[in-house]
Amino acid sequence: DWQILSFHLDNLRHPSEGAYMVQRRPNEVAHPVLVLGFVGMALFMLALSCFNYINISLGAAARRLKEIGLRKVMGSNRNQLIIQFMAENLLLCLLALVLGIVLAWAVLIPMFNARFVIQIGMAWGENALLWVFLIGLLGFVGVASGAYPAFYIASFQPVTIFRGRQRLADKTWFTRVFLTFQFILAFLTVIGGAFLMLNGRYQTSLDWGYQAGHTVVVPLQNSEQFPLLRDAALQNAQITHVAGTNSHIGHGFGGTTTVTRNGEKEEITSMFVGPGYFEALGLRLKAGRFFEEQLDNETALVVNTAFATAQGWDNAVGQSLPINGEPHTVVGVVEDFMFFPMLGTRPLLFRQTDAANYGYLVVRTNAENTTAITAFLEDTWRKLYPEQPFDAFVQTDVFDDFYASYFNVTKGFGYLSALALLIACMGLFGLAAQHFSGRLKEVSVRKVLGASAGHVILLINRHFLILLLVAGGVASTFMYFVITLVLRQFPDFEFMPVGPGPFAFAFIVVFLTAALAIGAQVAKIVRANPAEVLRNE
Repeated sequence: DWQILSFHLDNLRHPSEGAYMVQRRPNEVAHPVLVLGFVGMALFMLALSCFNYINISLGAAARRLKEIGLRKVMGSNRNQLIIQFMAENLLLCLLALVLGIVLAWAVLIPMFNARFVIQIGMAWGENALLWVFLIGLLGFVGVASGAYPAFYIASFQPVTIFRGRQRLADKTWFTRVFLTFQFILAFLTVIGGAFLMLNGRYQTSLDWGYQAGHTVVVPLQNSEQFPLLRDAALQNAQITHVAGTNSHIGHGFGGTTTVTRNGEKEEITSMFVGPGYFEALGLRLKAGRFFEEQLDNETALVVNTAFATAQGWDNAVGQSLPINGEPHTVVGVVEDFMFFPMLGTRPLLFRQTDAANYGYLVVRTNAENTTAITAFLEDTWRKLYPEQPFDAFVQTDVFDDFYASYFNVTKGFGYLSALALLIACMGLFGLAAQHFSGRLKEVSVRKVLGASAGHVILLINRHFLILLLVAGGVASTFMYFVITLVLRQFPDFEFMPVGPGPFAFAFIVVFLTAALAIGAQVAKIVRANPAEVLRNE
């Protein structure tokens, strides 16, 4: 119904920049917002990783103080130490880049290509800019993550180091604020992923309102195929109902019908079906009757319960409804059913159509296994139309494409949340390394004075526990209002009620992951021999 503004010839191998504006084009082209979103996400994750690596480097510097002092005593100058630390950092970044390329080529790119129409790859010999990008990325990350630790550590004085007075710069307040922000992001993504996952399970567990497992649907190439297939299907004793239809539940609707309600015109979703369609699908009759070929014509209507309720009808059967100036009569009311996932219950009316408009053959069987019925229909099709491909599906599979797309999005969100949580835990690891190294002497004194292992664990992790609780509380509050606000924007859709499940799941996952991130360091400081520590000090 849209007016054509222009025609444009486009190359499917090398589409134009504006190709993303073409709906249903054969070769999908990424929207610029999608590209910028991925680029922004990558840059943000890279910035977090560089900052976390700086914290880890500073934490590791506490264990290299004597090495630094000895090198300076033996004649190394500041520039030599800076070059050494930068070279070590570039080597680590090079190894990380190689592993990142292998991971992207072996896992991430196939995973991306399996879930999107856009197909990407690494054209090493065809794209020189890719090499320039990787080399530039290596140099940028190497300098950004290693410059500050190298210059800072190289400035230490050997006399101060050997006297035991060298301390790392105290910027824990900034580090903790930044780390709290990272864990807020981690909580947000985990809560969002958990809600999508639980909502998907909620949707798949909903009652459809009819037994879809007993219905097999055959899309027709043309309406003339229906009579021959119907007559052949009725010869099978296991087939109880056969019907034709123009629009089928789960495969689109017939469109909308303009009805007058309270003096105002309103567009109502409508479906055009043939007699016997309700019985073949197994829909439940609430009042009146379904369409009958000998009694009804195009002015007969069957409505669902939601439509009757919206109209304010206590008894919908016999009610007259003007459509396009012509009166139509309601002959039956069908119980509400799921005609598309998450759309909830909305007013719907059925109009009768004749066999010349049929696009589907719908059969209902009393057999528990529909495989034999599908094979029978395929064999019948091949005898009647040997040159045309056969297609059929069980009604239970009608929403599979939607569920597959939904869970692909859920998996993508899950990967993002896992990455955000991993990066946040890297920051926690770096901060914990600095924190524990600075409190080793204090913990040893406390253990000599009788402190228990539980007391020590609580003492050294108290700040991190408060950090996680603050991040979880802020993220949970924010995410609750965001999810509630988003759901309110779609009043016609049915979602899982917002309960404590996603938030509890996020807390458990984040706290367990954080415990794993610092568990080894906690165990090391708890098992440390106080005598050895204090003797070295």
